[in-house]
Amino acid sequence: EFGHSVARVRYRNGPNGHLTNTALSEGFADLVSAFMRDDPRIGIGFFEYDREKVLRSCDNEKTFPADIDLDPHVTGEIISGAFWDLRKSIGHDTAERLFKEMEWLNPDAADIESSSVLEGGLIQTLLDLLLVDDNDNNLSNGTPHSTAILQAFAKHGISLASQIQISAAPLADQDTSSSGYRVVFRADYDEPVGDIDTATMFL
Repeated sequence: EFGHSVARVRYRNGPNGHLTNTALSEGFADLVSAFMRDDPRIGIGFFEYDREKVLRSCDNEKTFPADIDLDPHVTGEIISGAFWDLRKSIGHDTAERLFKEMEWLNPDAADIESSSVLEGGLIQTLLDLLLVDDNDNNLSNGTPHSTAILQAFAKHGISLASQIQISAAPLADQDTSSSGYRVVFRADYDEPVGDIDTATMFL
C-alpha cells in the first residue's frame, strides 16, 4: 500500500492530480515494494494456511492482451513483469532509478475496461521510460538501455509495433496472363523512438 502513497505524491501535479488507471496503479505499487526489497514477491506470508504462498509476483510471464483480468491487481502484473525483466537485465539500481523517474512523467490511461485504452497506457509507460533513459536529447538514435527496455517490455506484449500504420494502394483489375505485377504499400511510423528499417510484404 505504500506504493500507492508514492504514486499519489508523484502524480499530484499531473493532468488528473492522481494515477487514474487501476491496473497501472496496482502494477506500479507492487514495483515500489519489489524494488525497495529487491524481491519480486508481493504479500509474503499473507496466507495463514500457507506461509510460502504469495499474492502476486513481479517476476512473471503475464502478457498483454492475453492476461487482462477483471481484477486490476492481476492485470497490473503485466507492467510489473516488464519492469522486473528489465531489472534482471540491467540491474536493480538502474532499473529502480528509471522506474522512479518514469513515474514522475505520469504515464496513465482512463480507468475503463478497454484493451485499447490499457494498451495506450502501457505504450505511454514504455515511451516515458525511454524518455527518461535518453542521455543526448535524441530518441531517434536509441537510449543507453533501449535494447534491454524494448526486449523486456516485448516479453509482456508491450511494444511500439501497434503504432505502425500500413496501407496498400488499391489495385486495378490485373491481366490474368501476367506472371506478376507491381504492388505498392506504405508504412508510416511517427513515434519519437526509432524508425522503420525494412518492411516485407508477403502475398
